[in-house]
Amino acid sequence: MRRFTVCSAFFVWNVLVLPAISQAEPPPPPKFEDYPASETLAGPPRQPILLLPVHRLYKTRLHRGIQSGEGLLGVAKPQQPPQPNFAGVFYAITWGCGSDGCASLAIVDGRSGSVYGPPPDADSRQSEFIATPNTGGCKGIELRPESRLIFIERAEWSSGGLVCQRSYYEWRDLQYKLIAKTAVKAEH
Repeated sequence: MRRFTVCSAFFVWNVLVLPAISQAEPPPPPKFEDYPASETLAGPPRQPILLLPVHRLYKTRLHRGIQSGEGLLGVAKPQQPPQPNFAGVFYAITWGCGSDGCASLAIVDGRSGSVYGPPPDADSRQSEFIATPNTGGCKGIELRPESRLIFIERAEWSSGGLVCQRSYYEWRDLQYKLIAKTAVKAEH
């Protein structure tokens, strides 16, 4: 009788359960509305505090982002004065990095003026601020003023050709927390 139970369990697991698991749909991507910002900026933003040499290298970009809204990600025509465009109190400022399809990213805290770079697994070979080479049909960087979620999709070559590496991060306690990471074939 015991042999029958062990064999039955083996059959059920290997023939019914494992194939179902391997064919299961991947979980849905995180949604911006699931990570709401907990604060809003009261009053004018603080100017960026340029502590590191790389901050001073991009001084004009950082100051223009706060003062005029130039380079604010996802903002076609900024209000005057510019409003935070990320997580309620932060200014996500982008600029090109010398080649077509490359974007630099800096996050400036409107309350304190502290400056942060992109997530640690973003391409940082040239500068602390290089976030994503967004060539090959990949989306680049997406975020929302009312959300702590940031989405970065960058192109990478693999044995199967060009793929888009999708990374979802939650901005919490002034740090990026990786939530999900997937790869999809690049759209041409």
